[in-house]
Amino acid sequence: MNTIEDNNKKLDEMRDRLIASIPSMVELDRGILSPERRYLHDPEFHALTDAFVSYFNHEVFTESDLRDAILLAKETYLKNKYRDYEG
Repeated sequence: MNTIEDNNKKLDEMRDRLIASIPSMVELDRGILSPERRYLHDPEFHALTDAFVSYFNHEVFTESDLRDAILLAKETYLKNKYRDYEG
């Protein structure tokens, strides 16, 4: 039986897996992709991810939707963090 809790757990597992596996364009462009990926442990990044996941969430929520939400969160987070370095 699928409950809301089961669905949320699956979504959390999928999100965690995708967060770790998707380099963002900002990371690639700036060459800042690092093994430790410090932002993965930053509460600000997780808050952005949660916000975008909530924004994209709808009745039929696919892995592709989650990937889009995470990519948008990564881009937003990294642009905010590195905006001071832009010329």
